[in-house]
Amino acid sequence: MICVHDNPATMSRECWQDGKLICALSAEMFFVREHISSPVVFMGVNLLGEWEEGQYFGDLKAKGE
Repeated sequence: MICVHDNPATMSRECWQDGKLICALSAEMFFVREHISSPVVFMGVNLLGEWEEGQYFGDLKAKGE
């Protein structure tokens, strides 16, 4: 189970799996218009496109809620 959450409390897009946070990217990255090329960017958290505060995608059970 996976859940991606644009978390307004942490201002991060978080990717959760089986109750564990596996990756988080700062919301600021979604407002930068230059191309960010980095081998450390986990693509699983970028599948939703633009930042939308509070949005969830996937199964909330993956977040442990």
